[in-house]
Amino acid sequence: MWVWFLLIVPSLLTGAICALISRGFISAILAGALPWLGLLAALIYSVYFTPYEGGGASLWLVAQVVGGTVAAACGFAGFSLVKQLRSDKG
Repeated sequence: MWVWFLLIVPSLLTGAICALISRGFISAILAGALPWLGLLAALIYSVYFTPYEGGGASLWLVAQVVGGTVAAACGFAGFSLVKQLRSDKG
């Protein structure tokens, strides 16, 4: 459960920050791409640069597909929420 919390909350914050800092269509792309790429970097680091602890097959590609999709969706959701809240005020 904590893994999902550690995936979703930073992704939401990244999307919100993208909405606050940048403007236009590129900010929407960044809101989804940055969390996805961040998870990819963390998975590649854990697979290739940490010592092997034994175990079964490496499923980091499956983790990237599932977790990366959730991270990108949460990033875009945070972006959309902040954009909607800012448009209601102004």
